[in-house]
Amino acid sequence: MFGSPLVAYIDPMSGTILIQLVVAGVIGGIAFFRRSIGRMLRLACFWKRPDDDDSE
Repeated sequence: MFGSPLVAYIDPMSGTILIQLVVAGVIGGIAFFRRSIGRMLRLACFWKRPDDDDSE
């Protein structure tokens, strides 16, 4: 049907924009859920805040 094969070209700037979108999404997700992540870490006893002292 087509006389010549289709040649696709993605310029280098498109790849940079895609990488930037992925990195921004990850950082944005961490910033959005940081309170929940902190609660999960505290409940799992991986991290304790200094004012969470059990010696009282």
